[in-house]
Amino acid sequence: MDGTASAAFSGINVTRYSTFVLNNFDYSNYSKIRITNLGPYGYQVTCGTQLITADGTYDVSSLASDKLQVLYRGDTVNPNIMLRIELIP
Repeated sequence: MDGTASAAFSGINVTRYSTFVLNNFDYSNYSKIRITNLGPYGYQVTCGTQLITADGTYDVSSLASDKLQVLYRGDTVNPNIMLRIELIP
């Protein structure tokens, strides 16, 4: 986990967000990623170059080793990330 990453939401208040980054994450054993927002705030999940902003199941079978980044907006500075992220073989 890299808490020093700097990033901004597109069109979302950038002063209140948490960032979670795994650089060179190994996707080779997974074909899909499922994302469920457990909170009321917006988010962005980046898998390689794919940007995800809505709940659902997405194809990541073309990725090998790439970045997994989560940005989660909240109502306080550095809010808890309230997302369920499942990697599916």
